[in-house]
Amino acid sequence: MRRTVSTSARRRLLLLAALGALAPTAACRRAASVPPPERFLSARAQGVVVVPELGRAARQLSALGETLAAFPGLAPDLSRARAAIAAQLGFDPGDPASLAGAGLEPARGAALGYEAEPGAPPVPVLVLPVGDAGRIEALLGRLARERLGAPERAVANRGALRVVTFRTAAGAPPALAYALSSPDRTLALAPGPSGPEATAAALTRPAAESLAEASAFRELRASLGGRPAILAAALPSSPRLPPWGRDGLAVGASAEAGSIRLGLSLRLGDRAAGLRALRAAGKARPLTRWLSPGSALVARWDGDLAELGRHAVAAALPRDREWLAAHGFDLQRDLFDLLAPGAALALSPSPRLDLAGLSQVALRADPLRAVRFEVAGLVRDEASARASLARLPALFAALAEPAGPAPAQPAPDPTGATGRVLTPSGEIAWRLLGKRLLLAGGPPGALEALAAREGGAGAGWSPPTQASAEALEGGLGGAVLDPRSLAASLRALPEEAYGTGPSGFVVRSLVERFLEPAERISAVSARAELLDEALLLEVLAEAPPGPGKEGGR
Repeated sequence: MRRTVSTSARRRLLLLAALGALAPTAACRRAASVPPPERFLSARAQGVVVVPELGRAARQLSALGETLAAFPGLAPDLSRARAAIAAQLGFDPGDPASLAGAGLEPARGAALGYEAEPGAPPVPVLVLPVGDAGRIEALLGRLARERLGAPERAVANRGALRVVTFRTAAGAPPALAYALSSPDRTLALAPGPSGPEATAAALTRPAAESLAEASAFRELRASLGGRPAILAAALPSSPRLPPWGRDGLAVGASAEAGSIRLGLSLRLGDRAAGLRALRAAGKARPLTRWLSPGSALVARWDGDLAELGRHAVAAALPRDREWLAAHGFDLQRDLFDLLAPGAALALSPSPRLDLAGLSQVALRADPLRAVRFEVAGLVRDEASARASLARLPALFAALAEPAGPAPAQPAPDPTGATGRVLTPSGEIAWRLLGKRLLLAGGPPGALEALAAREGGAGAGWSPPTQASAEALEGGLGGAVLDPRSLAASLRALPEEAYGTGPSGFVVRSLVERFLEPAERISAVSARAELLDEALLLEVLAEAPPGPGKEGGR
């Protein structure tokens, strides 16, 4: 049966979330040698949010706010959001002096966890570092009265702990409770009738039963490194984990002036041995320099492509695999097994892009209506690669058949070493030179231009920033999106690319709303790395230089 959350329960949860949100903005002071906040959360917690150091998070939150405020329309929204939080709490969480008045200790951390006791629903518990006990207790008392309508305060001793509860009336169940450990300078806060027991349990929990000692959490936190200013984790005990994250996952975030970094870590569990086969010694970075300058997206893969194919093919729809097999093409045999570790790919919007006319049938027949692409890589065996490449013209002809008559095709190379397939929007061409494979889809001559750059004639692609260049080094693979190149390509499209009439005007307006903020981003880069017990994915978004600074590449 689905339960409805009461208004009072929602208020308690909102209050708890607001208190957790204010913690990362506290000013930084020297911390005593006390346990980290996760020491007080249960190893059975289903989900946790940890801020390792409030002062560092405050600085990064400030940098993030300045970066986001530079984007059109965001500055007023951020200002209103800050004012709304200040109105709810009665002080400004973005003002260090005001936060000091809340009684927090900025040089230490905070944590929020959902405690999962056997046979009972999870209870949210917020752990806060105490800088001034009197101030933080006064804050909680005022918020309980004004925001929860719970003015009845009671104090009970549970061993060495003092547990404070707030009720709406005498004899009513607790609306909010907190416990304070003076030796640890730590406060635990929880809403609802279970609050007193949850807070007392948090501050008296044996170290061996704490989240700090849980192997899943320790592995996830270690895989993210020491960079995140805030991290959220869902542990294997959570019933809401997706199948691909069943062994636990964590997300970490950090920010600097002009950049935002997000990391996702997935524990591999019993999948670790199988995924380790992805590791290889490919060197795709030099191949990216052969690709077309101005490409919107460049990706490289240094891992084992044959092993990657086994995972990709297993995820493909059975009907697609059956269709390909019926036309003599096997994805694993004729694609992934051919490629040696180390491949690079470039994508850009096609100058023939027609958003109004795109359909699955049209794209299968002519993918160049949507994108231009280039691929540079190495094959494992030249003879096998030639045999598979020789099958491509027949495959493309079968793909184009449902869309109607295709352009007349040149005579195929029976050896498969070279080939060219014409489409209404351009051509797809390839060349195999020994074990070096070049493939290009675009206007006539795209392959020749790629081959010339491979031979050292003309400048190729280069990363837009130093940080994005680092995404192309090491690990399994990486990718770099150049938003300004993407925006320039889309702005160059003719009006008819968006359709005609009112619908075309609406589509064009939506694209323009995307392009303006996109042009303010220097690069978005991503990288994947396979660690001993986890798969780590990181994404970095970089804003352009601020006013008065020199831009460019």
